[in-house]
Amino acid sequence: MAELIQIRRELGGRWRWVYLAPDEEVELSSSEHYASREAAEAAAARAYPGLRIEPSGVQGPAPEAAAPDLMDVGALVRSAVVSGAMLVALLWVVKRIGDRAGGR
Repeated sequence: MAELIQIRRELGGRWRWVYLAPDEEVELSSSEHYASREAAEAAAARAYPGLRIEPSGVQGPAPEAAAPDLMDVGALVRSAVVSGAMLVALLWVVKRIGDRAGGR
């Protein structure tokens, strides 16, 4: 089977292109998501000029397998709070060890 580009709709409605070379078992996804199918097709045509571009019924990974949204504010706040608490605990332990070693 020849090399081709598939345009796939991801969860959340964004689009990306995927380069496929079935004979070599290669599948490379675009690093960017696009707001429309047309934008994804135009980017694919620039990246791989001359290759056949076809739509795909394949959607991206299932929600549980999808990468976490890096802009999830709640997760960032939770991480910051946990990290801060761990830092305070570590500093408290270091201080206690220093106090005992110093004879206070």
